[in-house]
Amino acid sequence: MDASQFMWFGQTVSHLHVAIDDASGNSIGVCFSPQETLKGYYQVLHQILTKYGIPAAFLTDRRTVFDYQRKGTQQLQDDTMTQFGFACFQLGISLKTTSIPQGKGRVERLNNTLQSRLPVDLERHGISTLEEANHFLKRWIKSFNKQFGEKTTQSVYETAPKPSQINLLLNVK
Repeated sequence: MDASQFMWFGQTVSHLHVAIDDASGNSIGVCFSPQETLKGYYQVLHQILTKYGIPAAFLTDRRTVFDYQRKGTQQLQDDTMTQFGFACFQLGISLKTTSIPQGKGRVERLNNTLQSRLPVDLERHGISTLEEANHFLKRWIKSFNKQFGEKTTQSVYETAPKPSQINLLLNVK
C-alpha cells in the first residue's frame, strides 16, 4: 500500500492511494485525494474489505499514518498505535512497515506504471476534478487489472465484516 504524489490531471498535484495484491498482481484499492492522508488510506481499505475481504497483511512505508514511534525511545510502552494500525489490529491484519522503497517494490512499480498510463486516459476522457477521477477509476482499474493482473483467481482473504462494522472500524477518532 502506498500513495503517489503526481500531476495526474491538470496542473494540480494530487495523491493516488493504491494497494496491490501480491498474489494476483491486481490493484485492489485505488483513490485520489488532495493529500496523502488517513482518509485516503481508509478509502482504499474500505474498497478492499467490501470487494475482497480481510487481507492477511499490508506492507507500507513508515508514514505516521501507519507507524508511530516516539523519538529517542525504544520502549514498547512509549509507543502508540495509529488509527490505521488499530483498525488493522481489530481486523487481524498484520501491518508491516519499511523505510526502504525497494522493500515494497511491487507497489512502487505499480505507481510508476500508473503514472505513465493513467494521466493519458484521464486527459482523453476530459477528467479535471478529484470526484470525476475517482468515479473514472472504478471502471478504469478493472480493465487495467485484466491487462496487468489476474495472475491467480484463488482468494486468500478472510470474510469481511458487515458494512456497519466496517464503518465503525474505519471511523476517525
